[in-house]
Amino acid sequence: MIEIYKDKDFKRKIAYQEEGGYLPATSLQSGLLDELDIEPGNTGVDVKTGHRIAFTTAHTFSNNGMIRVYMPPGIQLKEPGSTVEIEPIGDSIEATTGTVFPGNIVEIRDVFGPDSTVDDDLRKAPYTIDFVIKGGTNPSSARDAGPLKIVTYTNIDGKYYIVDEGETVDSFVPGPGDVRATSPVTVSNPITYNKDSTWTLKFTTTNPVPIGGFVKVELPPQVTLSPSTTISGGSCRKWSCEANDITPTSVIFKVTEKIKRG
Repeated sequence: MIEIYKDKDFKRKIAYQEEGGYLPATSLQSGLLDELDIEPGNTGVDVKTGHRIAFTTAHTFSNNGMIRVYMPPGIQLKEPGSTVEIEPIGDSIEATTGTVFPGNIVEIRDVFGPDSTVDDDLRKAPYTIDFVIKGGTNPSSARDAGPLKIVTYTNIDGKYYIVDEGETVDSFVPGPGDVRATSPVTVSNPITYNKDSTWTLKFTTTNPVPIGGFVKVELPPQVTLSPSTTISGGSCRKWSCEANDITPTSVIFKVTEKIKRG
């Protein structure tokens, strides 16, 4: 008999051989994927775009194996059950479609084709897999989209078994859109020194501002605000602003109705 233990005290047996040998499945561990990366085709906030996924395998899996991509939670996918287009980069994979599952998961089957061959010659590990998942939407603000997780599976007699897996701590931060003035700033009393005036600003945004969002206006250094005058003067009738959100140089408005893009 041959016995294998995890510890030198011979208390944690992981395998033994009597006739042919035996290894409990609970003692097996998956490999570790390397160089996981996700890159949006368009880096803008709240933009529908493709997301390029790349990673390097630790072990080979069958052609009809599967990849599960746990997309960052900040990315919005289609409804579960929907089909998404997969664009292979080069010839790293053959699959061209995936299926959305609950939990922000995209499942890609028959990665290298429908047969059960394990092609160590063509795709011997470490092997780089690179493709684009189309139809996702970037986070609605300039914050990290969250972690990316990928699991590869081999197919044995119609059942899938984990081969490698890996996960990132974070992924990418989309860039904010532009705020554009639609007309010059107008001042009710532009030539009177040290007197109260009303400033009118008109602008558009590249991305919508949701209810409960904020708009911050910073003034030129030569101009100062009076918190009590700003509020009582009616500047916050449409939006909401608190006294502690107004300083001599800036004011923050809380949006009470959605501002549409453009």
